[in-house]
Amino acid sequence: MCHALALRPSFFALDGDVVASGAAAVADGRTDYVAFWRYVLDLAGAVVENGLIPVICCVGLPSQVLANAECASFDGVHFLGLVCSEDELVRRIVQRRGAESAVRRVDRHVALNDTLKNAEVPPPHSLTIVDTTSLKPGETVARATAWADGLLTQA
Repeated sequence: MCHALALRPSFFALDGDVVASGAAAVADGRTDYVAFWRYVLDLAGAVVENGLIPVICCVGLPSQVLANAECASFDGVHFLGLVCSEDELVRRIVQRRGAESAVRRVDRHVALNDTLKNAEVPPPHSLTIVDTTSLKPGETVARATAWADGLLTQA
């Protein structure tokens, strides 16, 4: 997903796991997600200053991002929420290679998925939810790139 978005003109896509590896807020087992997103928003601001559009591919909730005053420095923060049914989410996590830690915390993933399905964001921000339960990976990527391209045409 992140790779496909990185190929779009004008975008600078960052994988959240890569960003998290340098973020003190989530290092060594810490879970200060609001502070993590503050760090990410600072990075995104630098990307904008260089004439590119930041795209952060990461697990998170809009409320964690929007809790930061730094959001006011953007025209809007736009979220694409990829969700699926609980059964499908558990199946995907269990079948993923190297997902042992995710399997141990599957309840957290299910809770995040449910919260995201019901999330709302105030204007000028936006949230688009895509239910990927019956989508193949390529179809999900196509939906994500269409969403991103749609934001470009609105700008």
